[in-house]
Amino acid sequence: MDFPEADDVAIRAKARLRGSDDCSGSPLLDAPPEADGDVAAVVFDTGVFWPTGRGASRVIRSKGTLVRESTDCTDVLVAPQLCCAAVKDGETRVTAPITGLQRADLHLRMPFRLEQGTAAVE
Repeated sequence: MDFPEADDVAIRAKARLRGSDDCSGSPLLDAPPEADGDVAAVVFDTGVFWPTGRGASRVIRSKGTLVRESTDCTDVLVAPQLCCAAVKDGETRVTAPITGLQRADLHLRMPFRLEQGTAAVE
């Protein structure tokens, strides 16, 4: 699993995708359809988020971008750190629901290195 440190570019590249047109509903992230595919995580502030399970084809109608400050949002701010942009006409992507936890729960100490695992995605 890849854990890129979150900056504005990384967060925009790993937007929380939604099937609704207003960023409501369950958040999604791009995910491989195969069990042994590479999965990327998003690290933002004190949280780590990643897709759960295999990806499936879904129509995406909005993208929620995590922002550090509300003034960083150039679309519609729907939560204190979530900026929502509609995806005109929808976009079909391979995605999965997400899960996450607080970075402190990982008990990592800098510097650290993550090795590619062999565990299959259920």
